[in-house]
Amino acid sequence: MNFGIFKWMQSFKRFVCPVEILGSNNNVVCECKTSKRMDYHISVTGNNNVVKIAPSCQLYDLTIIISGDNNVLELDDEVKIQKGTIKVFGGATFHIGHNSTFQELDANVTKEDVVIGDDCLFSYGIVIRNYDGHKIIDSTTNEICNPPGKITLHDHVWVSQNVTILKDVEIGDNAIVGVGAVVTKSIPSNCIAAGVPAKVIKENRNWIRH
Repeated sequence: MNFGIFKWMQSFKRFVCPVEILGSNNNVVCECKTSKRMDYHISVTGNNNVVKIAPSCQLYDLTIIISGDNNVLELDDEVKIQKGTIKVFGGATFHIGHNSTFQELDANVTKEDVVIGDDCLFSYGIVIRNYDGHKIIDSTTNEICNPPGKITLHDHVWVSQNVTILKDVEIGDNAIVGVGAVVTKSIPSNCIAAGVPAKVIKENRNWIRH
């Protein structure tokens, strides 16, 4: 199929049916006021899932995929996402707090919860992933060595361009994460962290949103 035709068909599908639900006892509330109806697409496959998107959210070129049972996605007031994909599955919760904004987001959330606080600022190329993608097995016990983990970002965190945030991480209030960082360990409040893996390079710092 011609790529231009395929892209047009995808856009038409988003316009005609921005929310698709397959399953039972799903609660999907999305009344956000974007400039075009086709700016987002929500697909829910499974049972007992909850999607709550506040009316004041702004979603542009965003795909939301909820699969499996007992998942929760919550976007509080004034959340803005310019571009990206959110996938929630395996009975996880993904919460984004009031007035948090993303230029571009690629989020994959499963099993454990990912919580982002209020007034956080994210640039382009942001990856949030709380699992490794493939299981690593202890060859002597057959136990899984790398289960999914929680991710928590507290209020007023600034995450710069092309940052990856991985499982078992907590980032404190007012923290700043530098360009290209890979966050594998927790970052305390009021500091700047950078590098691969990210490490604290400055303490007693805060930032102001323009």
